[in-house]
Amino acid sequence: LVYNDATNTSQTYNASDEHTHVTHPVDSASNLDVIFREGCHGNLTTFNSTITERKSTFPDLGPLPDVTKVNKSDNIELRCTTRGAMIKFRTVWHKTGSEISLSNKTALYLRNVTYTDTGSYVCFVHYQSCNANNISNTKNNLTKTTYVDVQGPPLFILPTEKKSYQVAEGQPIMFHITIASSPSPEQSLVLWKSDSNKSFRIGVDFNRKKAPLSEAKDISGEMPVYTAYVRLTNITSSWTGTYIL
Repeated sequence: LVYNDATNTSQTYNASDEHTHVTHPVDSASNLDVIFREGCHGNLTTFNSTITERKSTFPDLGPLPDVTKVNKSDNIELRCTTRGAMIKFRTVWHKTGSEISLSNKTALYLRNVTYTDTGSYVCFVHYQSCNANNISNTKNNLTKTTYVDVQGPPLFILPTEKKSYQVAEGQPIMFHITIASSPSPEQSLVLWKSDSNKSFRIGVDFNRKKAPLSEAKDISGEMPVYTAYVRLTNITSSWTGTYIL
């Protein structure tokens, strides 16, 4: 590090461990030409500024929202910005639960998103030290996480096939349904009678499941899953027909 103060006094510090915490008294009004010789980290960088405080050469990660909402089939860009970086670093994006690198750039693009894209995405910033050829995993590495919430129409998981019921008049029909949904579903269900285009709404109690279902092949393991117990009462002959949920 080479700098010249207002009296044109020059001081030079070589990049080494012994100079890690070297400080030099500077008048807050002094105009300094600060030259940061990056050595193994790349090109020469010059800053012309009034120094009022010490600044770290390690980058600071910019803000990343805790939750990023996106509609199904839309595109989204997740950006892991760095500020104040004066050393080499490498950015890697991962999705929680997977070791596969999704991107080695500061921006991660997800296109035509589906429910399988729901989940937590982590930006890792790894630093390279001057005494190592490889990017090192040190305590100074930074991470930022955002949860991508893919929203859209509910996706039926169960039942997966058409069901038929034969009941006597006055007897109820009972069955369970399981859906994946974000946002959370309304506490009701609409039944359409296909041959008459008539519909009616019934109240149901959707409960969030604590664990994803193995049957849910078209959703992410972090997609919210709900189940409900459906009970149709006062069945008469007029109910005969095909219904769509």
